[in-house]
Amino acid sequence: MESSPLDPLAIIVVVSVLSSLIYFSFRTWKNKELFKTAFAFYQQKDYVNAEETFRQLISINSTNDLVHLLLGDTLMRQKKVDDAICKYKEVIERAPKNIDGYLRLANALLLEEKQQEAIDFLEKAQDYFESKHYANELDKLQYILQKIK
Repeated sequence: MESSPLDPLAIIVVVSVLSSLIYFSFRTWKNKELFKTAFAFYQQKDYVNAEETFRQLISINSTNDLVHLLLGDTLMRQKKVDDAICKYKEVIERAPKNIDGYLRLANALLLEEKQQEAIDFLEKAQDYFESKHYANELDKLQYILQKIK
């Protein structure tokens, strides 16, 4: 019985796939560790280090809305309200279904005594959630709008 030689292309494909798996596994592990570190800083009220670590996470993976929201919260804790407002607006632009972005933005605007702007954003969110039939989110928005009007 004769053994067939290994196809070089098959070897390249297998090595390439394995390399990709190792890379993404490492990247996922690194992101998880950075997130744990950032959140620990946040819980310890070390907002300067929390901000720095959340920014590192965003530089690695810019699509995680939770990290952006937590960075906004960290900025709020440091009284960097304008920066937090920008961060919350980024989340809303990227993920309009993320009600937490609208609620945090409205809170930040209210702290800046921009009640009408907060109401305007919440009403836009209300229109969006009505059109998409998101009942839970809509109930939250309507409750908050009643409280601040």
